[in-house]
Amino acid sequence: MPAATKQEIAILRKDILDMRLAGWSTIEIAQELDLTVRTINSHISQAVKDMDATRYLESEVQISLNQLDTMWQWSMPMARYGDDGKPDRSWTETLLKIQESKRKLLGLDAPKKVDVTLGVRQWAEDNGFDPDDVAMVAPALLAQFAGR
Repeated sequence: MPAATKQEIAILRKDILDMRLAGWSTIEIAQELDLTVRTINSHISQAVKDMDATRYLESEVQISLNQLDTMWQWSMPMARYGDDGKPDRSWTETLLKIQESKRKLLGLDAPKKVDVTLGVRQWAEDNGFDPDDVAMVAPALLAQFAGR
């Protein structure tokens, strides 16, 4: 069998990455393409080296989101109807864990930072204080207040 051309290898790598993005495992991809898992991993590694880190991380996040969506779709009927046609609490808990994982992955559970600088500066100005001086001491005062 003749060696694959650079173009054929690039197409193969794109297909492998597309399959990973669709949620396929490396074992499933290897079986589908009649290759070894080691070969699949090698192609994925090389493809990752060829792409920038941000794009790779975005693709990994998308893979995980797709997997969570698949788990959600599979779990939803079990939560609603269970094995006996009645709602099943354990599956509801599974759905909540899936949702929590998705929120973490998307960064929706991160603590919110609130920038109060503009409000502090406005207050200082309205009350005859130097806004720069007040803005400089405000973080320490707020931290002290929050510690109470």
